[in-house]
Amino acid sequence: MKLHVVKSEDTWILKRVAEFVGQIPGSSVSRSPSPNADINFFVSYQGFTQRQPDTLNVPWMTHLPALEDNSGWRRQKFFNAANRADFCIAMCRKTAQHCPRLKTFIWGGVADLSFIKSPIILGVAAKLSRRKRPDRIEALKNIAGVDVRVSGGSLSQNRLVRWFRELDYLVVTSDTEGGPYSVLEAIASGVPVIAPNVGWCWDHPCIHYDGTTEGLVKTVTALTPDANSSIRSLDQLQSIFRTLLSKG
Repeated sequence: MKLHVVKSEDTWILKRVAEFVGQIPGSSVSRSPSPNADINFFVSYQGFTQRQPDTLNVPWMTHLPALEDNSGWRRQKFFNAANRADFCIAMCRKTAQHCPRLKTFIWGGVADLSFIKSPIILGVAAKLSRRKRPDRIEALKNIAGVDVRVSGGSLSQNRLVRWFRELDYLVVTSDTEGGPYSVLEAIASGVPVIAPNVGWCWDHPCIHYDGTTEGLVKTVTALTPDANSSIRSLDQLQSIFRTLLSKG
């Protein structure tokens, strides 16, 4: 497969995405399409201004511009690109809804490995008791890439303030609560909260889980950075490209 990545910008995120995709073995990257490629992948669709013959023209559809944006000119450019393309690769499901259904696939990319923070620090602000579900705390400790800290209810006020500010997330593990007050303390400290629908948790902004240990582990795992995410993302995109060639 001869893949050529056409980057529409030499700055900002589109440049980084184009260069990331250019890591696919045998691919090339430039500001212009290649007449010798099996696929010209335009990052983004705004760089897709003219169809290349004898190649698949595949734009990356980012977002649908607003009607008010440049009197609708940018919006029309989006639709023109989607309709002229051999296939579209949409950045997300919402964007895909505006592209031709039978020729659209979804690929959203991945954060660069330099952004990965490890370990992620989870805090459980509680005295250990059956109601606080220590089995769920143990389940959290078994997730790779996380550091679980339990306040234990014995920290001084000053130390508790520092404890909160060292966290990446506060986790509520309880089956039943009136509050807990730790939700307010976490929000005041700028720390996001992961919580089930107990007490006043869902009255406040937080990341929801379904109240089961399995649901908690699934939620935390999804929030935990993965050093293999780049490899999987490129594998997914290569699989899409192979599918396009088989269809094209």
